[in-house]
Parts: sequence; C-alpha cells; structure tokens
Amino acid sequence: MGEISPTSSQRRLLSQILLHSGPLAPVLQEQFDSLVITEARDCGCFDFTVAPTTARLPDTTECPLWFHAVSDTSHAEALGVYLWHEHGHAGGVAITWANADHHRSLDDLRIEEP
Repeated sequence: MGEISPTSSQRRLLSQILLHSGPLAPVLQEQFDSLVITEARDCGCFDFTVAPTTARLPDTTECPLWFHAVSDTSHAEALGVYLWHEHGHAGGVAITWANADHHRSLDDLRIEEP
C-alpha cells in the first residue's frame, strides 16, 4: 500500500489525541500536519510517517503514549488508544478494544480523561 492522506475518522482521532496531550500538543500538531498514512488495518489501527524536519518529542516521553477512550455507542466498553513514537517522531496509532472479536468504527471512539 502506498502513502495516503488520513481519512476524516483518522483526523478526528488525531485531533482528540492533541486535545489530551498537554504540553506535547504543539510538537504533535506539527508532526500530525505533515503525516501520511503508510498502513491502515481493519481494527482501526494505522501507521504513518511524519516529515523528518518536524520538531521531536522529548527523549523522556513515555512510549507508547496512552489515552483512555470510550465507545460512543457503548460506554460499558473500556478502550485504549496508543500513540507509538520512535526517535521523537510519532509513527502509529494502536487501539485496544474491550471486545477483541468486534472492532468498532473509529467514528465511535472518543478520548476522554481517565
């Protein structure tokens, strides 16, 4: 698969990550503005590349960055969104679903404070 632009659902999820990333938001915003998707999987997870000239996350940044999420269609499900990064550049989003046999749409996902 070649590089493609993020879908509206992927952009929505990245925007929510920015809202909950605190002091890392400016660096992540710069990186997300330059990203292209390199692989998208059926479970909603996706890998991407960012411009190598963008600012880098601090060396002390936890990897992966974890965000608590819920499904808008079922609040009983506990979900997690993980932002993976390497050498200061974000490179992928992984999503854990409470029911691994049923992957919901990214549109059903909402990041919120734990």
